[in-house]
Order: sequence, then C-alpha cells, then structure tokens
Amino acid sequence: PGGGPVPGGGPVPGGGPVAGGGPGTVVGPAGGTVVSPGGSGAKVKFFPGTLAANTPVTINVVPKPTAAGATAVCAVACTPHGATFNPPAEVTFVLPDTTRAAGTTLDVDFYDEKTQQFNTPNPAIKATVQADVRYAVALVPHFSYIVLREIPGNGKAQPPTRTDLPDERGLGGTPRETPPVEGDTDVEEGDDLGHPDFPREFPQEGNEGEDEPFIPEEEDLLPR
Repeated sequence: PGGGPVPGGGPVPGGGPVAGGGPGTVVGPAGGTVVSPGGSGAKVKFFPGTLAANTPVTINVVPKPTAAGATAVCAVACTPHGATFNPPAEVTFVLPDTTRAAGTTLDVDFYDEKTQQFNTPNPAIKATVQADVRYAVALVPHFSYIVLREIPGNGKAQPPTRTDLPDERGLGGTPRETPPVEGDTDVEEGDDLGHPDFPREFPQEGNEGEDEPFIPEEEDLLPR
C-alpha cells in the first residue's frame, strides 16, 4: 500500500467531496482489493490480469450527484478516473437502506465528462443486491463516478391491482356467482328454473307429485 497521488481526482459532479485527492492503494497484475476509507464497506476487487502494472487505486463513497436524477440510489468515485479494465473490476456499493430483496438488480450509470451527464453505456451491466441486502455488486469495465439507479418496480413490493382484490366481480375480475337466498321463491318469467334451488315444476295444492293440472272437485264449487 502507498504510492503517490492518484491521478484523475476532482470534484464530484453535482457537489460532493474530492475523490482521489490523496495516495491510493497500489494494486498490481496479481490482483487485489481496495476498500473505501471510514469503514463504509464499499470496495473494489481486481482479478488477476486486470491490471497490467502497479496502479494506485481509490474508491470513495460520495453523495448522490444531483445530475444523476431522482432515481439514483447511491454513488462511488473510483480512480484512476477513466481507466479501463478487461476483465472488469468488481465494485461493491453500500445501499442506503435494506428495502430491496436479495437478487434485485439496479442499473449502473457512469459519468460522461464530455456531456456532463450520467448515462448507461452498456445496459447489460447491472448491480445485484447481495444476500445481506446492505450491499450491491457490479462488474465495471472502467472507472468513473458510478451511480446505481433504481429500476422502477424491480424488487419492491407493489400495491395490489384491482384484479388482485376480492370484490363484487370475484378474484381476478371474474364475475362471481351470487348464492341463492334461502326461502326466496320469487321467480319471474325467464328465470333459470334449472337452478338446483328452484323446482322445475311448482305443484299445486292437492296434487303434489302429479303431472296433471289440479281440477277442483264438484263439491268444492257448491256454495256453503
């Protein structure tokens, strides 16, 4: 560890501390890991062969730059700024909260000094939330000011939609069959008499179970 001042230091776009203003940790072709100062947990790991020569490296946790927009989650500044890697370096980001499930992916944006904007040069580069949900890890091909950006709806609990709620149409928006009311025999013409709770024939008094219509006895017609 040690070495001279790290090249590429400068103010974070949108405000923030100076990154790379002091000596970094030297990493060589054999690989190694550099951690951020202050014990935040942010770090960058170089695999064997990533660096061709001994290189002083820094990683600093920085405030989310205003230029990154409202969906920015967290940011780091890594130096030497603009250095490229093949194979890529592994950067561990410290998340500001633990609301994302393990395995959730986040977009990785890099600061473009020419346009002075954050962009996603390779949409395939994603950061993945780790098992303890406090950190996310991404493989990055070059150093810059790096921002993790929320992917809307990804890994967050969403409010249920109308079709998720039981309502008058039933689950999933399917019409629900209305159960019959006990004792309700008010059947109008055209109603489905095939319903199991409604008899197909309504027997008249005195001929229960008979198919022929009820004919009153003659004596029943005499005045009393």
